[in-house]
Amino acid sequence: MTQFDYDRQTAMAFSQQVGHLIVQAFQEKRDRFL
Repeated sequence: MTQFDYDRQTAMAFSQQVGHLIVQAFQEKRDRFL
């Protein structure tokens, strides 16, 4: 596995994690307002 492949996988995993956190925070705010 090349360094580029490793960086790409890390970036993808990181963006998925961040996306999950954003969705979670949004749902918590929505639940609070409803």
